[in-house]
Amino acid sequence: MESRNRAFEVVFYPESAPEDFRDLISAWHVPALMVLHDKDEGKKAHYHLLLMFSGKKSLAQVRCLAFALGSTLAQPVYDLRGSARYLAHLDSPAKYQYGVECLEAFSGAAVAEWTVPMVDPSPEVIAWVREQGITEYRALIDYCLDHRPDWYRYASAHSIFLCSYLRSARHEGEVFSGGKGGAVQDGAGGRESREAGGCGA
Repeated sequence: MESRNRAFEVVFYPESAPEDFRDLISAWHVPALMVLHDKDEGKKAHYHLLLMFSGKKSLAQVRCLAFALGSTLAQPVYDLRGSARYLAHLDSPAKYQYGVECLEAFSGAAVAEWTVPMVDPSPEVIAWVREQGITEYRALIDYCLDHRPDWYRYASAHSIFLCSYLRSARHEGEVFSGGKGGAVQDGAGGRESREAGGCGA
């Protein structure tokens, strides 16, 4: 049985693609990143197209899309971040550096989200929570959305740990001071955000 994947890379050549290939890709309504590699040593100019499906697809299905671009060169992608960074050769210093500004995005794909290096933000997040006296998960999420979108993926993916940590901090504050923290102060968070709920009592 043919394996199925959520992400694929298609390689196609400008001279083989239809003139309206960008409109064609947009009409698929599939989040995608694309770049033209026209400065690779010893290679003809070619496009790399990274397709990110919401559901699993077979290689045969994706080859049908590749055929519409004048190509049969399609393969599964097993690491989206690594593949997106390869589009600009960010981790290949010996190759021509295209830069993330050369990447084109389709159907809501975010260039910055997939090309930033993988960094564990947890120490920085916890340090900020402690410094600001945050005890509510919603206050943390609001701050991420408003000021630190690079923290949001970590904060949303580790809600159980963060809620437990914040609940413990809140309980400790109630025991020793009789009050409840949780406000993001002006200047640190940009707005007052004394939030109730979020992680439970």
